[in-house]
Amino acid sequence: MDPFYSPKSKVKAKTKSTKERKVERADSLRNAPLRDYCDWESVKCVGGKVIAVAHKAYRDEVMDIHLLPPSVENINLISCSLDYALHTRALPRALKDCFVSNNRLFGSVGLRTLPEHLVFLDLSRNRLVGPVDLTELPRTVKTLDLWDNRIRQSVVFFGQLPPNLIFIWFHYIARTNQI
Repeated sequence: MDPFYSPKSKVKAKTKSTKERKVERADSLRNAPLRDYCDWESVKCVGGKVIAVAHKAYRDEVMDIHLLPPSVENINLISCSLDYALHTRALPRALKDCFVSNNRLFGSVGLRTLPEHLVFLDLSRNRLVGPVDLTELPRTVKTLDLWDNRIRQSVVFFGQLPPNLIFIWFHYIARTNQI
């Protein structure tokens, strides 16, 4: 959890090498006092393992969902100024509910690499782009919400959709998604 909540380095790349910055970051994390995140209001634990993280309108810009422990089942980070490329392959593997709408996440929507137990995915109101490929969604997915992104695509490939799927939203608003 320390990497998830740690401030991002403000040192410019021109002043220090990547290796030097990584060593400094590792040293600072190694020497940081242990925190009991399970006592925090925004973190839920079971048996000492973090299973949920929730923040709304948290503007510190230091949270990276890729660094959450694999035990996390629920992510709720709405309007938190998250500004980085989304890599679905790096999401916690126990993830069931993921609500990260109204941020500045960008990059391709990698729906083929979602965690296998995912039920709800809300990536609306970000800066994500296509292509959107629904052919290998997890069988457990019930809702997929991608409205108000930057997806431009003529055809969405879907094959056999998961049996539990009840809702997909690509709604076109102004100049956002064009599907």
